[in-house]
Amino acid sequence: FKGKGLGVRTVTLPIDSKNPAPFNVIVIVCESLRKKSLGCYGHSNSTTPLLDAFIKENKSSSYLFQNPFTVSTTTMLAVPATLSGIGPYQDSSLLYTQPLIWDYAAQFNYKRFFLSSHTLEWYRFANFYKNDQLDVWWNRDNSNLPYFNDLGVKDEYTINKAIRTINSFDNEPFAGVIQLNTTHYPYNVPEPYHRWNSSYAKSYDNAVYYQDAILGKLFKALKKSKKLHRTVIIITSDHGESLMEHHNIGHVESNYYETIAIPLFAYIPEQFLTETQQKNLIENKKRITSNIDVVPTLLELWKVHDKKEWQNFTKRLTGYSLIQKIPKDRNLISLNNNQIASFNTGLSVINESFHLLLRTNLNPPKLEWYRSADEKEIHDLGPKLPHNYRNRILKAIQGYPICEPFLPYLNSKDFKSTKR
Repeated sequence: FKGKGLGVRTVTLPIDSKNPAPFNVIVIVCESLRKKSLGCYGHSNSTTPLLDAFIKENKSSSYLFQNPFTVSTTTMLAVPATLSGIGPYQDSSLLYTQPLIWDYAAQFNYKRFFLSSHTLEWYRFANFYKNDQLDVWWNRDNSNLPYFNDLGVKDEYTINKAIRTINSFDNEPFAGVIQLNTTHYPYNVPEPYHRWNSSYAKSYDNAVYYQDAILGKLFKALKKSKKLHRTVIIITSDHGESLMEHHNIGHVESNYYETIAIPLFAYIPEQFLTETQQKNLIENKKRITSNIDVVPTLLELWKVHDKKEWQNFTKRLTGYSLIQKIPKDRNLISLNNNQIASFNTGLSVINESFHLLLRTNLNPPKLEWYRSADEKEIHDLGPKLPHNYRNRILKAIQGYPICEPFLPYLNSKDFKSTKR
């Protein structure tokens, strides 16, 4: 990797007393899972039959967000952002003092766990998690299992471990994070899941299909143990994946739609929501959402988002709670270059109207923008941007010193503003 990599976190979150846990929590972070290849988002291949069935069976508690995007296309920045709510456009010193999901969960009498298919030596995640102490801590490195798909073990083992872990808690409430690996290159899956053949993209579809199967196994186990109706489940991804679109393979060198568009699904049983919150969730399905919204959502569901002694942490959050109204004019920043990572991909800002890309990994750097309706992003509208759009981009990134290196490009004579 390029850059310093992840460092050690030191977090002190005041916990006066442990309160009864209102519900169980499972956050699932998939690896390189792109929105475009999921059947539930309209992909031509039926890659998510079990998730589709789960949504249909639990319609009143299921929310599939239609416009979710990541804040980074490198795992090194996207996973910490998802777990902490601190974006890569913020100073990294904030990240190293910010609680993660399981730190906030310590407010309640939860059994807490983190289960990852990945090796944590990757991108120095072992450093990042060094001081974390949970009830169950399991990953490739301490599992004694062989590598199966690049940097991780077979995801089926991870889901089996999750089911055993949850069942071992008996009726005790639990909160945990599961990190999966299947949809990371080279998309290795067991033979029975080789449903489509003959192309690179079809291999990826097989990986999505296999991942759906093991997620279905988890859903089934939760239902069988009668824990499902007391469990909040959020599924998202660190970033998407390019499968030869825009002549790219992978994700780190691209901020195009296929690499920033990710899935975001929430299962929240009705009894944990007010009528207004349910309406907001339904309305937000059409809004710009992100993996940076996971932490604010959980904090509000736990009703601790405005806890006075935690305000030094919560005021740093730049995401939105999914159970509050998300503004129509939201601008979401995505980048891979800060004090931690140095991939020099450039800047991405997306909103409901358009997507702007400043590609600094070209010589000379290139500015592109696309209408939101152009999801394939094949109609580059070039450096000519309406004046109000230009101001919107500048307003979105102002206040973030990490973004300041992009300002000379955006303000240069090559960046032509038009009044149309």
